[in-house]
Amino acid sequence: MTTTFDLNQKYEPILINFNIPKHLKYHLDRLSNFKGVSRTSILNRLVEDYVRTEEQKLEEDGRIYEMMSKLENTIERQVLRQTQPEPRKRTWEESYYDDRDEPIPFLTSNNGW
Repeated sequence: MTTTFDLNQKYEPILINFNIPKHLKYHLDRLSNFKGVSRTSILNRLVEDYVRTEEQKLEEDGRIYEMMSKLENTIERQVLRQTQPEPRKRTWEESYYDDRDEPIPFLTSNNGW
C-alpha cells in the first residue's frame, strides 16, 4: 500500500471542522503556546502519524492474510490428496453381529405373543 506523491503538485489545504471536548482544546492550546507551534501543525502531525501507522498495519495484515491463505490452500490440497480407505461393506449375515462378533439380541415383549 505504497502511495507516491507528485512533488510538483500544488498544496491545497482543506478546512476541516470538528468538535473537541473543552478540556482537550484547553490542553492543546497550552501545549501549542508553550512549544510555539500552531494547533494546525500539531493536528496535521498527529493525523499523518496515524495514517502512516494504520497503512503499515494494513499492509502487514495483508501480507499475513496472504501467507495464511497460501498455507490454508496448501493444507487443503494435501488433505484432498490423501485418500481414505473405503469402509468395508458387510454382508447381510455380518449385519446381525455387532463389533464383538456376537449376535445382536432381539427385543421381545412380554405381551404373550
